[in-house]
Amino acid sequence: MDSIGTHDALLAAQGMHDHGALLGDQEGPGNRGVDSRLIAEFIGAAVDLCMVCHDLQLSLLAEDPVSAARTVEQACVAVNAVWGCLPESLVNEEVPGKTTLQFRRLAAAGCGGNNETMFALARAMTSADRRAALTSAGEILSVVLRDDLMP
Repeated sequence: MDSIGTHDALLAAQGMHDHGALLGDQEGPGNRGVDSRLIAEFIGAAVDLCMVCHDLQLSLLAEDPVSAARTVEQACVAVNAVWGCLPESLVNEEVPGKTTLQFRRLAAAGCGGNNETMFALARAMTSADRRAALTSAGEILSVVLRDDLMP
Protein backbone atom coordinates (compact mmCIF):
# COMPACT_ATOMS: atom_id res chain seq x y z
CA MET A 1 0.00 0.00 0.00
CA ASP A 2 1.42 3.44 -0.93
CA SER A 3 1.67 6.32 1.55
CA ILE A 4 -1.64 7.84 0.39
CA GLY A 5 -3.42 4.51 0.82
CA THR A 6 -1.85 4.01 4.25
CA HIS A 7 -2.76 7.56 5.23
CA ASP A 8 -6.38 7.13 4.10
CA ALA A 9 -6.65 3.79 5.89
CA LEU A 10 -5.39 5.30 9.15
CA LEU A 11 -7.82 8.21 8.89
CA ALA A 12 -10.74 5.88 8.21
CA ALA A 13 -9.79 3.46 10.98
CA GLN A 14 -9.58 6.22 13.54
CA GLY A 15 -12.68 8.09 12.37
CA MET A 16 -10.65 11.09 11.29
CA HIS A 17 -11.45 13.62 8.64
CA ASP A 18 -9.69 15.49 5.88
CA HIS A 19 -7.87 18.71 6.75
CA GLY A 20 -5.68 18.92 3.64
CA ALA A 21 -8.08 20.90 1.46
CA LEU A 22 -6.93 24.11 3.14
CA LEU A 23 -3.53 24.06 1.46
CA GLY A 24 -4.25 22.25 -1.79
CA ASP A 25 -1.38 20.84 -3.84
CA GLN A 26 2.01 21.49 -2.26
CA GLU A 27 4.18 19.51 -4.68
CA GLY A 28 6.15 22.25 -6.38
CA PRO A 29 9.65 21.90 -7.87
CA GLY A 30 12.29 19.83 -6.13
CA ASN A 31 9.74 17.50 -4.53
CA ARG A 32 12.47 15.07 -3.30
CA GLY A 33 9.81 12.48 -2.39
CA VAL A 34 7.92 14.84 -0.11
CA ASP A 35 4.49 13.61 1.02
CA SER A 36 2.70 16.90 0.35
CA ARG A 37 -0.68 15.50 1.28
CA LEU A 38 0.57 14.44 4.72
CA ILE A 39 2.07 17.90 5.26
CA ALA A 40 -1.19 19.56 4.20
CA GLU A 41 -3.16 17.31 6.57
CA PHE A 42 -0.73 18.08 9.43
CA ILE A 43 -0.92 21.84 8.92
CA GLY A 44 -4.67 21.78 8.26
CA ALA A 45 -5.34 19.86 11.47
CA ALA A 46 -3.20 22.35 13.40
CA VAL A 47 -5.05 25.32 11.89
CA ASP A 48 -8.40 23.62 12.57
CA LEU A 49 -7.25 22.89 16.15
CA CYS A 50 -8.11 19.21 15.67
CA MET A 51 -5.61 17.67 18.05
CA VAL A 52 -6.60 14.04 17.44
CA CYS A 53 -5.84 14.35 13.72
CA HIS A 54 -2.84 16.61 14.36
CA ASP A 55 -1.23 14.06 16.69
CA LEU A 56 -1.67 11.28 14.12
CA GLN A 57 -0.18 13.44 11.35
CA LEU A 58 2.68 14.47 13.64
CA SER A 59 3.53 10.82 14.31
CA LEU A 60 3.45 9.98 10.60
CA LEU A 61 5.55 13.02 9.62
CA ALA A 62 8.16 12.27 12.28
CA GLU A 63 8.83 8.98 10.49
CA ASP A 64 9.37 10.75 7.14
CA PRO A 65 12.62 12.79 7.22
CA VAL A 66 12.10 14.39 3.81
CA SER A 67 8.57 15.57 4.56
CA ALA A 68 9.60 16.69 8.04
CA ALA A 69 12.37 18.85 6.56
CA ARG A 70 9.96 20.32 3.99
CA THR A 71 7.52 21.20 6.80
CA VAL A 72 10.24 23.06 8.71
CA GLU A 73 11.22 24.76 5.45
CA GLN A 74 7.60 25.87 4.94
CA ALA A 75 7.48 27.28 8.47
CA CYS A 76 10.63 29.30 7.76
CA VAL A 77 9.22 30.56 4.46
CA ALA A 78 5.99 31.58 6.20
CA VAL A 79 7.85 33.51 8.92
CA ASN A 80 10.06 35.19 6.32
CA ALA A 81 6.97 36.21 4.31
CA VAL A 82 5.39 37.82 7.37
CA TRP A 83 8.46 39.41 9.02
CA GLY A 84 10.87 39.72 6.12
CA CYS A 85 13.51 37.66 7.92
CA LEU A 86 14.04 34.72 10.23
CA PRO A 87 14.48 35.99 13.80
CA GLU A 88 17.52 34.74 15.65
CA SER A 89 15.18 32.98 18.09
CA LEU A 90 14.26 30.58 15.26
CA VAL A 91 17.78 29.69 14.14
CA ASN A 92 20.20 30.40 16.98
CA GLU A 93 20.45 27.89 19.82
CA GLU A 94 21.84 30.57 22.16
CA VAL A 95 18.96 33.05 21.82
CA PRO A 96 15.94 32.57 24.08
CA GLY A 97 12.76 31.60 22.28
CA LYS A 98 9.88 29.15 22.19
CA THR A 99 10.98 26.96 19.28
CA THR A 100 12.63 23.63 19.98
CA LEU A 101 16.35 23.10 19.62
CA GLN A 102 15.66 20.56 16.86
CA PHE A 103 13.62 23.10 14.86
CA ARG A 104 16.38 25.68 15.25
CA ARG A 105 19.01 23.25 14.03
CA LEU A 106 17.02 22.38 10.90
CA ALA A 107 16.11 26.01 10.24
CA ALA A 108 19.72 27.15 10.66
CA ALA A 109 20.94 24.36 8.38
CA GLY A 110 18.54 25.52 5.65
CA CYS A 111 19.32 29.23 5.89
CA GLY A 112 20.58 30.84 2.72
CA GLY A 113 19.03 28.16 0.53
CA ASN A 114 21.06 25.28 1.96
CA ASN A 115 18.12 22.92 1.61
CA GLU A 116 20.26 19.85 0.91
CA THR A 117 22.05 20.39 4.23
CA MET A 118 18.71 20.70 6.02
CA PHE A 119 17.35 17.54 4.34
CA ALA A 120 20.53 15.62 5.23
CA LEU A 121 20.29 16.74 8.86
CA ALA A 122 16.63 15.66 9.02
CA ARG A 123 17.61 12.21 7.70
CA ALA A 124 20.27 11.95 10.43
CA MET A 125 17.85 12.89 13.22
CA THR A 126 15.86 10.40 15.24
CA SER A 127 12.08 10.29 14.88
CA ALA A 128 11.83 11.92 18.32
CA ASP A 129 14.07 14.79 17.18
CA ARG A 130 12.03 15.28 14.01
CA ARG A 131 8.85 15.21 16.10
CA ALA A 132 10.24 17.99 18.30
CA ALA A 133 11.15 20.06 15.23
CA LEU A 134 7.72 19.44 13.72
CA THR A 135 5.99 20.53 16.90
CA SER A 136 7.51 23.99 16.53
CA ALA A 137 6.89 24.05 12.77
CA GLY A 138 3.23 23.16 13.29
CA GLU A 139 2.79 25.87 15.89
CA ILE A 140 4.37 28.48 13.63
CA LEU A 141 2.40 27.48 10.55
CA SER A 142 -0.93 27.25 12.35
CA VAL A 143 -0.53 30.75 13.79
CA VAL A 144 0.62 32.32 10.52
CA LEU A 145 -2.06 30.59 8.45
CA ARG A 146 -4.84 31.13 10.97
CA ASP A 147 -3.97 34.81 11.02
CA ASP A 148 -3.91 34.96 7.19
CA LEU A 149 -7.27 33.16 6.94
CA MET A 150 -9.17 35.35 9.38
CA PRO A 151 -11.14 38.25 7.86
